[in-house]
Amino acid sequence: MLSLGVTLVAGVAVWGYARSQSAVTEQQLGNAVNGNVNYLSEQFVVAQVVYTSSTSITIYIYNSGQAPAQFAQIEVYNSTRTKIDMTYTATKVTDLNHVGTCTVNPPGALESTLLGTAPTSFTVNTGTINSITLTLPTSCYSGTFKAGFTYFVNLLGRYGNTVTYFQAM
Repeated sequence: MLSLGVTLVAGVAVWGYARSQSAVTEQQLGNAVNGNVNYLSEQFVVAQVVYTSSTSITIYIYNSGQAPAQFAQIEVYNSTRTKIDMTYTATKVTDLNHVGTCTVNPPGALESTLLGTAPTSFTVNTGTINSITLTLPTSCYSGTFKAGFTYFVNLLGRYGNTVTYFQAM
């Protein structure tokens, strides 16, 4: 009788452990599959870049994917990355040539719409074109867009897709 009780208790303990481990593995597998599905559903291209002034550009983005496109980061730089290399995120704008000396807060101060994943952030819905205007931080940065130079725009989507677009001014 005692060995039967010990066997039942040990069996229940092993069953409980195996059940909890399978739930953890199932959750990890589900997260991995969802991440892949989101990555594959996120498809966007830069349709056009318009230089609206010597310190700002408007980027037109077309979403050809199956999910609304939101952006974690937009980088604007020149061909050598020496004059202009600005990164715009949901929390700040940073001059990558002078890290630590030119960071602009509050978030969204230099974007026409805030980047990120909040409900009010810049979003391009499926099958549509939307635009965002980015302005160089004139308070701590003296670079401007000049005719005859090629500028690059690199967009990083919420799920990891990237698109690089370049155009001469």
